[in-house]
This record gives sequence, structure tokens and C-alpha cells, in this order.
Amino acid sequence: MIEEDLDNGIYNISSGKGTTINEIITKVSNITKNECKIEYVKSREFDVLKNILCNKKIRKQIKWAPKTSLESGIKKMYNEYINLH
Repeated sequence: MIEEDLDNGIYNISSGKGTTINEIITKVSNITKNECKIEYVKSREFDVLKNILCNKKIRKQIKWAPKTSLESGIKKMYNEYINLH
């Protein structure tokens, strides 16, 4: 990334797609071969129900696009963790 191409703004580095906590838990469980114990509790008034980051600004300014899927990123992170421990 070239510094001159970016203003001093905020950039969302994201896929621009929404993923539920349950989908993330399922992916992590499948990758790690560990079953996660899930305890559902009543949502609170201030809980965020949906949060999807928009990456249009960085796509437009420097032609950036995500190259790693969520599942692939979790696999890479998990493998790095295993290799370090």
C-alpha cells in the first residue's frame, strides 16, 4: 500500500459480508476439531444485532480487495498458533 494514495481517514479492511457468531463458531470447531460448548443468553438492550463493515472507500482509493476468505484466515491463524506452541 502506498502511503501517498491514502488520506488520513478510516478504512475498513473487510469482506463487506456479514457472518454470524454461530457461523464463526462452526468454522472454528471444524478447523480445530474441537466442539465448542455454546450457552445462549438473552440479548441485552445495547447488543449490536448486525455489523457489516463497508470497504468501498479503500477499494476505490487503492483498488484493494480481500484475498483471504474467513475460513482460510481462521485456518492460517490456527496453524500459526499450533506451530508456535
